[in-house]
Amino acid sequence: MSKSEHTPGPWVATSDNNTYPGYLIRSDSKPGYIAEIRAFTTQDEVDANKSLIAAAPELYEALCKTRRTIQALIDDGYMGYVDLRSSIDAALAKAEGKA
Repeated sequence: MSKSEHTPGPWVATSDNNTYPGYLIRSDSKPGYIAEIRAFTTQDEVDANKSLIAAAPELYEALCKTRRTIQALIDDGYMGYVDLRSSIDAALAKAEGKA
């Protein structure tokens, strides 16, 4: 997989008084904001979406590391991981805008 072009992490969620209940996802490395999280059905859903999106850069990096480890296992003959590698490849392609 190629290196992603996303805004570097970490990303943080800050309360947005203009869209309350809502949050802005920001990066310390760039001005502005990456995403805006607004109320859906419940505050719990807003909070869950905020947490998931703010964790995206760390999740992406962890998945890349996991993919490399699984590839090493496959290279060593552990073919039971081929389906898992395919799932990871699909998720990374989606995250990279290639799917």
